[in-house]
Amino acid sequence: MKKITFNWYQDEVRRLTFVKASGLPNWVYPAMGLGGETGEVLEEIKKGIREGDTILPTDRVAKIRLELGDVLFYTFMLADSLGFTMEDIADANIKKLTERQAKKLG
Repeated sequence: MKKITFNWYQDEVRRLTFVKASGLPNWVYPAMGLGGETGEVLEEIKKGIREGDTILPTDRVAKIRLELGDVLFYTFMLADSLGFTMEDIADANIKKLTERQAKKLG
């Protein structure tokens, strides 16, 4: 299995992105896509709650996995359109979490 890195995936997203929202800033379409796909993840979880699942069935987990892939795609697409690499974002997030933990423990 190929080792996937943030940089490789971001290059692939750039290569596979086929929609350009004409007349709008580049970040609008991926921001909307991210919101929509996040909603689809939540929709699967909501269906599980409605059906009384305390453990999600395999088919629902498989659907969530696919939707999370779409969330990942749009996250990378949005980051790219704003000039960030995912490594930048991951690094900033770890710093933020580290500071938060230090304040909580301090």
